[in-house]
Amino acid sequence: MQAAHDMREAFPDGQIYVDLCRADGEPKETEEVLVALLSALGERPDAGRESLDDLIRLFRAATFGKRALVFLDNAVGDLKLESLLPNTAEPTVLITGRTRMVSISEANTLAVDPMDDVDALLLLSKVAGEGRISPTSCETQKIIAHCAGLPLALRIVGTRLAARPQWSASRLVARLSNPRTRLDELRVGDLDVRRSLYLSVNRLPSETREFLCHLARTGRGAISPAEIAVEDIPAVVHTTPPPRPWTRAVTMLATSPVGLHMLGQPSTVCQ
Repeated sequence: MQAAHDMREAFPDGQIYVDLCRADGEPKETEEVLVALLSALGERPDAGRESLDDLIRLFRAATFGKRALVFLDNAVGDLKLESLLPNTAEPTVLITGRTRMVSISEANTLAVDPMDDVDALLLLSKVAGEGRISPTSCETQKIIAHCAGLPLALRIVGTRLAARPQWSASRLVARLSNPRTRLDELRVGDLDVRRSLYLSVNRLPSETREFLCHLARTGRGAISPAEIAVEDIPAVVHTTPPPRPWTRAVTMLATSPVGLHMLGQPSTVCQ
């Protein structure tokens, strides 16, 4: 969102934003998204009468030759994205999602890593408000560590501090210190780290979800895909021999760019 804002002067014909998922995380139908895009462009398509091919044609005609930015947020996968792309060079499309878009031709992909401590402190201070966070205090460093570089977690913590002036940073640290209840603390209003993680995990293959649930019960703490890749599978799952579906799950997490991107780095948020 910030990138689109920073580039607004490069797109004199406007910027169009659409969320590709509903509030519950379910992806929207392509026709619904195209109707929203066309409406933002000033068109009034008949959603009940226009076919998918008609909507695609109308969208590409409406964006023909325009220096506009089309922002497709929260993509689940890339199978349906081709229908949402203009067919001329002038428009630019910015796509965000939890998985890599591997089949879109001529796409430049950027995998966003968790925030480092410097950027995390800047975000936390901005959201919490002036004077609520001491940059050099031990409590601030602990809060940042508990948020594990997740912008959503930092926004939630900052919002809670801003909404409760009577709360000290040490009080919030105490509430975040227990790994078993940390996710309960990382939610405010419609912002919820647990729900965000659930949406990612729920989109994994069933055998991979089963493996991750078993891995959580081993009590070994956070583990990265890179660590999974170099360890023996029996050592990872504490089971000899491991079930064959779990072997496939480990292979997927260790080798698939989609799996690596969704699982990310070891996180103290849900350790």
